[in-house]
Amino acid sequence: MYQQNKHYAAITRVALLFVTLTILFSTSLVVTAVRLRNATGLLSITTNDAHSNISVSASAREAKIIGVGEASIRIVPGTYLVGIYSSGKQLTKVVTVKANKNTAVSLLFNTSTKTPENFYSSLPLVGPAAAYTIDSTIESDGQGARQVVVISAANQQDYQKALDYITSQGYILKDFKIKFVQQEINNYHYTDGLPTN
Repeated sequence: MYQQNKHYAAITRVALLFVTLTILFSTSLVVTAVRLRNATGLLSITTNDAHSNISVSASAREAKIIGVGEASIRIVPGTYLVGIYSSGKQLTKVVTVKANKNTAVSLLFNTSTKTPENFYSSLPLVGPAAAYTIDSTIESDGQGARQVVVISAANQQDYQKALDYITSQGYILKDFKIKFVQQEINNYHYTDGLPTN
């Protein structure tokens, strides 16, 4: 009987040890999971193109596609490059994700089919009653040259009319580098060959 009690006591100790280890291991996993969840932030990305691939990459790491059209990912705090790609178009933005915070990013493709190049090809342009002129020039910044829209007008009101005209034609102002030259505009400087509105 003594041997049998010893045997049961040994089995009980092993079972107790197993239960204790199981509880400790499970608790450790839960604590680790809670710590990991608390050490992350939620990054949510939306776009106006339901077919665009959405990617996220950290510095010096390959981009990872995380969804199409919109996506959310739990990610460790840090700075990331978020990108959307569709039909040969791409748009990127640098975002900072903080622990226990939600970071929402909206990346929107320009839905205008009109490009700055289309606009430049229609210049120069004289506004109604020659209140303004819109022309273009080339500007170099030491790294390359780019075309710039130059609006000449006598005052801010006529300058705003020129901006309104550009917008009314379906162009987006932020697509251009615009310079304002304040000066009086005289009708006789322009020929009938120039387009007017």
